[in-house]
Amino acid sequence: MLNKKNVCAMALGLISLSAVSKAQDTLPPIKNGIAPSSVEETWAGFDPRKEPLDVEVLEEWEEDGVVVKVIRFRVGTFKGETAMLAAVYGYPKGAENLPGLVQIHGGGQSAQSSFVVKDAKNGYATLSIAWAGRINATHYKVTNKEKETFWTGDRSHPDYRVTTDWGAMDAYHHHCRFKGNNFVQNPPSESTVDAIPSPRNSGWFLATMGARRAITFLEQQAQVDGDRIGVYGMSMGGKLTVLTAGADSRIKAAAPACGGISDLSSGRALPGVADDSYLERITCPTILMTPSNDFHSKVQDVPAAVASLKTKDWRVVSSPNRNHGDSAAYSVGTTLWFNQHLKGEFKMPATPTIQVSLKNDTRTPMVKVNTDASMDIRVVDVYYTQDGLNKPVDKFWSLAKPVKIGSATLFELPLSSTEKPLWIYADVEYNLGQTVEGVGYSGEAVKTDTFHLASVVQMIDATTVKSAGLIATVDESTLNEDFESYTAGDTLTKVFPWFAFDEGIICSEDPVGTHGKVIEIQDSPEFQHGWQPLLSVNTARAAFLGTEKWKLSVDMRQDATAPIPMILEFRTADQAKRFAPVSVDTSGNISTRGQASVKLCQVEPGIWWTFEVIYDLNDAAHYQIKIIAVDGTVLANQTIPIRPDMGAVNWIGFIPHGTTKGSFYIDNVNLEAIDVQLEALGGSSLIKNGSFETPNISSKFKPCDPNSSALSGWTISGKGVVLVDGFDNFGKWPAPAKAASGDQFLQLQTHHGGAGTISQDFTTTPGEAYVLKFDYSGIHPGNRTTALTYTISDAATKEIQLNITNNQLPWQTETFEFVAATGATTLSFTGEMVGGFWGASIDNVRVEVAQAETTAQPNIVVYMIDDLGWNQISAGQATMGTHSGVFQTPHLEALAKAGLSFTHAYMQPNCAPSRAAILTGQYPARVNNDVYVVGHLNRNRAPGITQKEAKFKGPEQSEDVAAEAVTIAEALQANGYATAHIGKYHVGGHQGDSTLPENQGFDINVGGFHQGHQPVCFAQEVEGVWKFPKLGRGDFDPFAEPYTNAYVEQYGIATEQIGKPKHVCDALADAMEVTVRSLSSQAQPFYLQLHAYAVHGPVKARPDLKSAAQQRLTKAQQKQAELAGFIAGMDQTLGRLMDVLADPNGDGDTSDSIVHHTLVLFTSDNGGTHFDNLPLRGVKGMFTEGGLRVPLIAHWPGVIPANTNSDHMVHAVDFYPTFLDLAGKQWQPSTDVHPLDGESFADVLLRPHTERTREPIFYLFPGYMDARAQPCVVAIDEIGGQRYKLLYFYEADSWELYNLSDDMAEAKNLIQQHSKVASGLSKKMTAWLMQQHPTWKPKYPFDKQSGQSVRPPLFQ
Repeated sequence: MLNKKNVCAMALGLISLSAVSKAQDTLPPIKNGIAPSSVEETWAGFDPRKEPLDVEVLEEWEEDGVVVKVIRFRVGTFKGETAMLAAVYGYPKGAENLPGLVQIHGGGQSAQSSFVVKDAKNGYATLSIAWAGRINATHYKVTNKEKETFWTGDRSHPDYRVTTDWGAMDAYHHHCRFKGNNFVQNPPSESTVDAIPSPRNSGWFLATMGARRAITFLEQQAQVDGDRIGVYGMSMGGKLTVLTAGADSRIKAAAPACGGISDLSSGRALPGVADDSYLERITCPTILMTPSNDFHSKVQDVPAAVASLKTKDWRVVSSPNRNHGDSAAYSVGTTLWFNQHLKGEFKMPATPTIQVSLKNDTRTPMVKVNTDASMDIRVVDVYYTQDGLNKPVDKFWSLAKPVKIGSATLFELPLSSTEKPLWIYADVEYNLGQTVEGVGYSGEAVKTDTFHLASVVQMIDATTVKSAGLIATVDESTLNEDFESYTAGDTLTKVFPWFAFDEGIICSEDPVGTHGKVIEIQDSPEFQHGWQPLLSVNTARAAFLGTEKWKLSVDMRQDATAPIPMILEFRTADQAKRFAPVSVDTSGNISTRGQASVKLCQVEPGIWWTFEVIYDLNDAAHYQIKIIAVDGTVLANQTIPIRPDMGAVNWIGFIPHGTTKGSFYIDNVNLEAIDVQLEALGGSSLIKNGSFETPNISSKFKPCDPNSSALSGWTISGKGVVLVDGFDNFGKWPAPAKAASGDQFLQLQTHHGGAGTISQDFTTTPGEAYVLKFDYSGIHPGNRTTALTYTISDAATKEIQLNITNNQLPWQTETFEFVAATGATTLSFTGEMVGGFWGASIDNVRVEVAQAETTAQPNIVVYMIDDLGWNQISAGQATMGTHSGVFQTPHLEALAKAGLSFTHAYMQPNCAPSRAAILTGQYPARVNNDVYVVGHLNRNRAPGITQKEAKFKGPEQSEDVAAEAVTIAEALQANGYATAHIGKYHVGGHQGDSTLPENQGFDINVGGFHQGHQPVCFAQEVEGVWKFPKLGRGDFDPFAEPYTNAYVEQYGIATEQIGKPKHVCDALADAMEVTVRSLSSQAQPFYLQLHAYAVHGPVKARPDLKSAAQQRLTKAQQKQAELAGFIAGMDQTLGRLMDVLADPNGDGDTSDSIVHHTLVLFTSDNGGTHFDNLPLRGVKGMFTEGGLRVPLIAHWPGVIPANTNSDHMVHAVDFYPTFLDLAGKQWQPSTDVHPLDGESFADVLLRPHTERTREPIFYLFPGYMDARAQPCVVAIDEIGGQRYKLLYFYEADSWELYNLSDDMAEAKNLIQQHSKVASGLSKKMTAWLMQQHPTWKPKYPFDKQSGQSVRPPLFQ
């Protein structure tokens, strides 16, 4: 370590500007009158340690255990005058031998005490240098005003503050001291080092000289270990960081942010101070902090920068869609970098790399990311853009879609153009495992438990993109986002192509539970400005803003308890003119603001509503605004003139105007251009620029060069493609040729030496029918026959003969219907070679989805009760008349009378396995199911077989359906369904969020969690807020308020419940109503899993329902009153379900009923666990009928015959294929990846008396569950008209056989009498277990003695 030098004696009096003594200049004169042209020549003769520092202390104090000093020290002598650099120095009180840091501020910034204090908290001694003369310290402030007063030397002035004094030089910035100087390259003058143009005249050089002297200062401090010094800075400070690290080998770690890599690409390189010349000299570990949209440090310059670095120890941090700033998880990289390289307290993972594949079956770029997994990875993202040629701030980086291919995760990059280059980089977020505090780019405190590393951005040029045969599938004329694919808590850089100016804008769960994921704008008095946080359109993503007509619609909601005022503002490109089509105050009053204020309506805070505006600059410039209630009611509909001086809107922003804490929510943002030409024709086309109005040509015709992008949306080949606007054969025709509509059309001629061809790729769905329509004509000075040929991929090639007379053939329309074979279809047109300026013409090309007559897909609702016993409902059809009479379920009775009851429906014997079977359509032996029981397979407990007594041990199993499974929700989504889950889930979340409903295909998840039961049945008041404590993740808390007068009146609840806590059954019903109303308002069908917590324990009924049961039950039955009341609550939820299906919008008018379009299935997840299931034997958890057989009722009026029964066997695994059949099965999972074990019973639903056979139902259980279950295998099959059940028990090595047709109570074991039946079933059982498929991995119990897994034997 360097020996400490004595700190120079502090000056007792400060030297004035006019009293500086003449001394020898620090820098030698230039040689031979020639300016330096290299780094070495620029710094020749300068020794940063040579001269004394002459340190002055201007102010000193202690701040939170940190010693802070405002000082000055000598930089050097120039033209006989001493230059003194001011700085803020800080270190932990009493510390020694700490690593030191030089902090260099940016162009508009100051030396700040916040940097040194926060660094000191992390164990550093930091010197923040004031090269521009500004200081922002707790007890010492110098703004530009004080700096200017300092220049005058007038100490009597109240604004006088001592600060940086560059003496005869001028290295100030914003603004410079002497007129004509510009810091970057000051012209030769009395205030420059050299009398000729020279890099030593630049402020960059002098400020870097000051930074190098700052290193010397740190070396001489007792608090600093001179061998451990780093440098960091932002913006211009980032550039100075690069210059300092490149010029001075004493720097051991560097962290330039937002600067220091883009001199060459920006055309501002100056010999001797160009950043590329310094990058190649940096030998210390360096981390480049370069936001993706930074104007000063361009992300596309990162590859050249890291290639230039002499050090191989570098990293890159690049936050997406950020400009000149970063959030905590990115900016903390600076602190972590210094912790690693100056303190040895951290090890940063290696830089991620990417591999790009352009040629694949999808014709879409795919990216593989290689990561260093030495630390826990939270998420890997890939960002890409085709806006790289734009200004940095105008780029939009799209978030690539991860896709699973085998065991690998790749990222898919849908393109908007095949004519543009492509930029790609990966961003890896790591978990720190603890909260780390650091300092941000502007001195702000940052606190985070994650950090990011980026790959080097990779650029693929336009020629390579085009030659790879890729297709463009992204429509840049529309922007739609519902936020459902993102994670709550993500900032907008991850979830939406808009800029968030502050940290108060995040993705969150809708608090009222109706909109899933939403954007929450959180206002706070802590923000500096009243307009923060601001959310505005990224014009690179919505480039169609500024066109003549476009539409914006947004769902909005103010927070019910803390509403904030909000305006939606439109501005011109220069933001000089503006108006607000929507302004909302804290009471929910909605109005317009601008040239004229118009009150529109009022919506109570807490309620969702939709804003819709169409901005139209056509003949009568106006905008049309609608406010729409959640039930579709139009609350306001106004047409308002656009102010005459407004013109095109190029900026849209959501701006809060509050000073209090509160939130505003937005969802379902739709922003789209309106093609006026297409609008006149009607329809929605998949073809871009089919009317050939873009580009707008100024002449009567314009040839389009082949292999160019001269014709927007189209690929051109051949030289005969010409845009035409009123061609008249150079005045020889009496009238010019006209377009079919609009101004322009396209001609395919041969004047330029070859038949012209245009083509366009567009996205299609394999098997879907489409209609191609276009107008065609031809022009020729006389009479001529020519031809036009069009081709649709492999579907068709067709030639049209054109007989031209009198200059132009009248326009005609061609219509052709085709079925898409692949996901990408190519349409091309070619004209016949006829010579001259003549040929075929086309206009208004459009492709639309064919409107075929199809059978409507039904909505599907599965209402599953938890632990409902066989005899615990009063619907006799479903239980073969065996109900006890204790339990009354009138709504279920009505359902059964109007529907179909299955008397032989089976589930798995307890909660989680049944849910997994429904979700996957698979038995537990499949690798993506693997759920045999709740918890684990060694739940031995007396009076059952204890672990000590057991001969076998159960294997390991999963508690979750695998994330790789294709769930029924995902399958139905692929068939066009919206999906929702409400209530108990139980097979997700044990092993992470990837297995939760929202990540397994459910658009909406209310309550779905790993939880297996409700901890409480009633809401409780916690710190003044009503909640269901410990129930899931709080999804039912919005429905936890006590019963009100209106509530009990609406739902027919006893008035004694008013003011009492809400019951979980009613909260479930509340959530159901909200969800069904939302789903039914959409055009697509929906699938809803309504999984009740009732009647799982704890058994607690709503008091009025328990009281009603007590009043009708006998004395002997009173002990069942609680359960009877609980079941009655479950039945009332069914009633509410049927009511909301009958009247979705709740207005009392059932004309909007969806009952006849909805299949409702009612069932239980296993046999009952309370009391008994007589006449069935056993309870939940057992493999007897009482544990397996459940009620199943299907209701679909007009489709399913009323009051019918079926004895067809149905199992939980059958639900999946049944629902796929009903959905039309346009898509189903691959049998290689996700085979289904179930069989569809859709035909039975439609025709209950259909004769059909079913494969046996099988069960394999390889473990123990107290007294109820032990290792066994079960088969149920119909043989000779009788239904038999065979069971093998491992512990006793014994078999049992029952004829369920005659003995549903399983009272008589027939194993001896019907050995042939047993033998046949045993062989089927063995064949089932031994089937071969990569996904079939049955698990067997382990023999304790041998340690081997044991398959069941054949029955002998």
